[in-house]
Amino acid sequence: MASRLTEVERHQLTLAARKARKWTYIHIGIAAFGLLATVAGFVAASDDPNSDGSFIVFGGAIVWGVVYAFKNATREDKINGLLSADSTTNVSLATTNPGPAQPPGPAGMGQTIPERGVVSVDLMQVIKQCLARAEWNYEESADGRFLRTGFSGDAGSWRVFVRASEDGVVQVDSVLEQYAPTHRHAEVAELLTRINWGGRVGGFQFDYSDGEMRFHTGIDVEGGTLTEQMFLNLLMSNVATMDLYYGAIMAVCFAKADAVTALLANESSDDD
Repeated sequence: MASRLTEVERHQLTLAARKARKWTYIHIGIAAFGLLATVAGFVAASDDPNSDGSFIVFGGAIVWGVVYAFKNATREDKINGLLSADSTTNVSLATTNPGPAQPPGPAGMGQTIPERGVVSVDLMQVIKQCLARAEWNYEESADGRFLRTGFSGDAGSWRVFVRASEDGVVQVDSVLEQYAPTHRHAEVAELLTRINWGGRVGGFQFDYSDGEMRFHTGIDVEGGTLTEQMFLNLLMSNVATMDLYYGAIMAVCFAKADAVTALLANESSDDD
């Protein structure tokens, strides 16, 4: 039996759920403060014989406090549901006889590289159904080759792209809006390399030509079947990882922090 999520992914999702819970409480507090301040103003205006009866209504604090508390509570619930499903679902690993070993050597020396097959299942349809159930808005490209959406985490916001190819490869990319300044490229590359070390699923990618930064995850389902839960795992582990390291990346890019210091500070803040 094996877990569908790696220990790294479970840790990242657990941290994301913890952050969502923290911000839920913070926004509940903001809404409660707005309500109490409004009531206090009403009582004071009612008791003051010289008052014209007007008082300040902290509507913004009340409304937005409730809205963001609900959003973060929903986010925590979804993440906890994902973790719970992973803990209770066992994946059976089928063993197959690989047959006689083939001698090593490059293609063209007695070996051929098999052509990839075409997946019969409409992968993009499965992905769309999953996003619809999660009430996750998206836009489809004109040619239907990818979906474009976004994610707002505790640390920041960024674009998310989903691609599915005919040969069964599904890819998710969290792409930052910000580009790394040219003079910070070396430090950013070191940071992302340090983050990638030890990771088991996905990795940060950095375009040296223009400073674009993204976190990439993918799954090859050729010969199998993509389920909504499999895609949701892929998507949530992707955005949770970007949210986890967003602060460190911004610190290295724009606050002149070195890679080691930024990473240590990031890990320290996650333990709070």
